[in-house]
Amino acid sequence: MELLLLEEVDGLGARGEIVTVARGYARNYLIPKNLAKVPNEVLVQEVRKKAARIEAENEAVKAERMGEAQVLAAISLTIPMKAGEAGHLYGSVGPRQIAEMLAELGHPVEEKHVQLDPPLKDVGEYDVSIALHPEVQVPVKVVIVAEEEA
Repeated sequence: MELLLLEEVDGLGARGEIVTVARGYARNYLIPKNLAKVPNEVLVQEVRKKAARIEAENEAVKAERMGEAQVLAAISLTIPMKAGEAGHLYGSVGPRQIAEMLAELGHPVEEKHVQLDPPLKDVGEYDVSIALHPEVQVPVKVVIVAEEEA
């Protein structure tokens, strides 16, 4: 059965594409979830115009994020943490701390965009990836130093 995709469906196609699927998949999943419709000329033109507009908006956002990425690439975060003599931290540095430090520097980044798995648990220098856009990722240098005890 041929259907016009109204939304991007993983493993099937992008918005505005006409795809061939099994009748059961169309009838039980795609059509009830409003992910696809049976194509006609008016619907095809309407969906393709909408897809082109969304693509243009996405490109504008991507260009903006590329500018932010150039600024973030030059940043180096230094995080003082309590550590043992071997350099192992008594805690850990996670995405929340990195996002908060970037926000303090005037670069607000959501915690979910900081790609850090597992958390950092040792003194040292790390490159942490920040996903500003699905197609724009930038490494930020994070330096963890042992906190001086007073």
